[in-house]
This record gives sequence, C-alpha cells and structure tokens, in this order.
Amino acid sequence: AAILELLAVLKENRIPHRDTELLLPAAEEVYIKGTSGFDFTKIKAKTAYVLDLDGDIGRAAYSAPSLISFEITLKGVSAHAGFAPENGVNAIAAAAEAISLLKQGRPDGISTLNIGTISGGSATNIVPDSCVIKGELRSLDHQNALTLFESVKSAFETSAAKYGAKADIKHSIDLTAYKTPENSKAFSLYKTACEKCGVTPQFIETFGGSDNNNFALHGIEGLVVSVGYRKAHTRQEYIYADDMAKITEILTEILTETLTIGEVKK
Repeated sequence: AAILELLAVLKENRIPHRDTELLLPAAEEVYIKGTSGFDFTKIKAKTAYVLDLDGDIGRAAYSAPSLISFEITLKGVSAHAGFAPENGVNAIAAAAEAISLLKQGRPDGISTLNIGTISGGSATNIVPDSCVIKGELRSLDHQNALTLFESVKSAFETSAAKYGAKADIKHSIDLTAYKTPENSKAFSLYKTACEKCGVTPQFIETFGGSDNNNFALHGIEGLVVSVGYRKAHTRQEYIYADDMAKITEILTEILTETLTIGEVKK
C-alpha cells in the first residue's frame, strides 16, 4: 500500500524523481521462490529497498543470513522389542544420540540451529528401523553456515555408524547471506531521507530472510526497511496508518533527494 501510494503521489503531482523499478514477486514466504525464478537481466537498478521489516519506522536491516534446511533419514533394522531386541538396530536411538551432540539454539554468535521435527517407528513392540529428522540452520556468514551444516552431517553419520544404521542426508540452501556496505548508496539515501522526515535511522542485522537476499546475489545493494509491523506473524498483527504514511514520506525523499541530471525521470 505504501509503495502504491508513493507512485500515485509522484505521478499525480508530476514530481521529478529517480528512475524507479517496481518488483512485486510471489512466494516470498516459502524461501523467496518468486525472486529465485526471476530474470534479473530485466532489472537495471543497483540499489533496492524491500519493505518487509517490523518495529519502529527508521529501522533497516543491512545484513541477513544464509539458511540451510535439512532432512535426515536414519535406517536401522526392525526386530521384536520383547523377544529379540538385540537383533534390531534402533534408528530413533541413533538419531537421539546424534541430536544430543549438537548445540541447538545459538551455537555461536552469528548462527542458529534447530531440529524442528522428528518421527519414526511403527509400534511400541517393534525396534524402529527408520527415523526422519528435519531442521534448519541460519548464519550471518555463508561459509560459517556451510561449516555448521557439515558438523550436523558429521554428528548423524558418526551416530549412525556407531549403531550400525545408515544415514541419508538431504539439504537445500534456501537463502544466501549478504551484508550491504555502510558506504553504499542504499545506506546514504535512506539515512538522509529519514533525518529529513524527522526519523532516527537504526541499522540492524536480522535473522529473517527476504527478497533482498536474492537481490544481493545479483549485485543489487539494498536494505530491508520497517513499515511499522507490530506483533508480526501472530494473530494480533497490526500496523498504524501514521506509520504507513511516514514510510511513504521517506520513500518519496529517497526518490527525490539530491537528484543529478542523469537521474531525473518525469
């Protein structure tokens, strides 16, 4: 709504402004699938603003994480748990030991790790021959994310070998970390615009992904800016109309502040 209002204000008032491209991708919530399939040769801009952050107007995220999702299937051997448990290989036990080796939550200062679901077994009197574990990890440094995933993989492979089970490990890199430089045009334009609108800019790192992750992969430097979401991703989510008006004002300043001759587009 703020973006559409911005365009209406510029057009209706015939305000000179920078050349501007608008991209409205689908499927952002499912790990930015929309921009993952977009043809970026159609985009000329090298500076971007993504309106997708909560909190007070003025907050802007300049850094976001890599995100690796994984699914691990441990294969054991079934046996009757009452008559011959020694003949079985307990896949759940192997999984439990592997999970116990991992430091979940915040394994270091720039990463998170979570085992989200675990399922397996068929009956209480059968040694479970299968266990499926799903989880994710995030890190503000891409190489660190890859290293952390290798530690997850190693834990399950080591435990599987100890119990005589087999580990089938699949993963996908759903987001790639980026960090927009503080001396970038995205920073300077946003900072100036906020100050002119009486707003204090606040630059933060976030552990949430956005389409800005994909923009960065294609050489576009951007910020994810707050539009005033409150209690985001809950049933009580709301937003103030005044905040929507303020971010529109800031965006207008970004597009019109310190124009050079080559930037003006009527």
